[in-house]
This record gives sequence, structure tokens and C-alpha cells, in this order.
Amino acid sequence: MSLSVSYLATKNFAVEGTPKGFFCSWCGQHEAEFDFNFSANFMGYTFLKANNQQKGLCRYCYAFLKERAFRSKSWILRDAKVDFVKPKDAYNFLLNPTFEKYWFVYITNKGQKQSWLSSILHLNTSKERFYCAFEPFDYPILFQIDRLKEMNDTAVFLRQCKISKTELKTGLFNPKTWEKAIRDNFEDILKKIKQEYANTPDWEVVVYGVK
Repeated sequence: MSLSVSYLATKNFAVEGTPKGFFCSWCGQHEAEFDFNFSANFMGYTFLKANNQQKGLCRYCYAFLKERAFRSKSWILRDAKVDFVKPKDAYNFLLNPTFEKYWFVYITNKGQKQSWLSSILHLNTSKERFYCAFEPFDYPILFQIDRLKEMNDTAVFLRQCKISKTELKTGLFNPKTWEKAIRDNFEDILKKIKQEYANTPDWEVVVYGVK
């Protein structure tokens, strides 16, 4: 099942177009029924695949892409429900997903890109290993729940120690931060971030998500 199929399941109406005789240019799973019809500001054309110059969207992908809120807000899609939420709430859901059959989370940053486009077929069915889309990355980010919770605890602790998010994200800690870490006995944590976490996609999501 794709993100777009699961989204249309949340609606109480059908979207129908004219069958075109070829597969959808986004999901590649269902017959195309609609032409491309996006504004000049649409940034996702590279993720819409043309088949022998034939371009079109199935009813599911058409409905999904036409929903403006998917482009500008963070959201949680699970079972037959979609919630548009604050980025913090979307991040917290990753730490403890609650669902029956499937789910997916998108966390927006500036709301300028459709960073979920490459995640069309990455609907999650597990709490232990799953994907999330995060702006500005143009690909789905893989998470292991144990690693995610460990990173979250680390980031929360260091933010409580007044370490900046820029330092956490890059692993480039200034001399005063190192002095503080040595004095307060968390130097090894900084070393681990520098060697293992810094500039990795899942760590960037964590640093963005914590306070």
C-alpha cells in the first residue's frame, strides 16, 4: 500500500478521472487518470517518473498531491486517519508510534519542499524499524527504535546542559563546551556524537525534534 492509497481511505468520497492506459507517474502501481497540473513553484517533478513520455497520476496520488496541507505542515498518517500537527508532535510520535496496521510521519522544517515525495511506497507496519520523511532531505530516513531513543535521551540531556543545536547537529563543539564537558564528566558523550551521530539524517531529526 502507498501513502496516497492510505490517505484516500481517510476520505468519504471517491476521486475518479479518465483512465489513460498507463501506470501512475508517482506510485507506479495504479492506472493514471489525471494529467499533471501543478503550479510553477512545485519542486517535485524529478520524483514523478515519465513512462515513454506518458505522464499522469492515479486517483490516489492525484488526491494526495492536491492536498495543500501535506506540503506545508507536519503530519501523521495512520490507518484511516491523518492528523496535521506541529513538528514537535510529529517527532514525539516517532518515539512511541500508536497504530493498528500502518503509519507514516512527515516533519516539516520550513514548509518549502515536498520531502515526502520519494517516500510514496514506504508506509510503515513496525514500531521497531521504520521510515520517516524530514525536510529538507529528499529521501526517506530509516530509524531503529533503540538507536532513536538512545539519541533522544542524549540530545535531551545535552540541551539541558545548554549545548546549542548547531553544535549537536555538526559535532563541532567549541572550547567552552569541551571545558564544561570535562568539568561535568560528559566528555565521552560529546566524543560519541562527533564520531557516530553528527551529520547523520536520523540524528538531525532528533536534534530538530528536541527542545
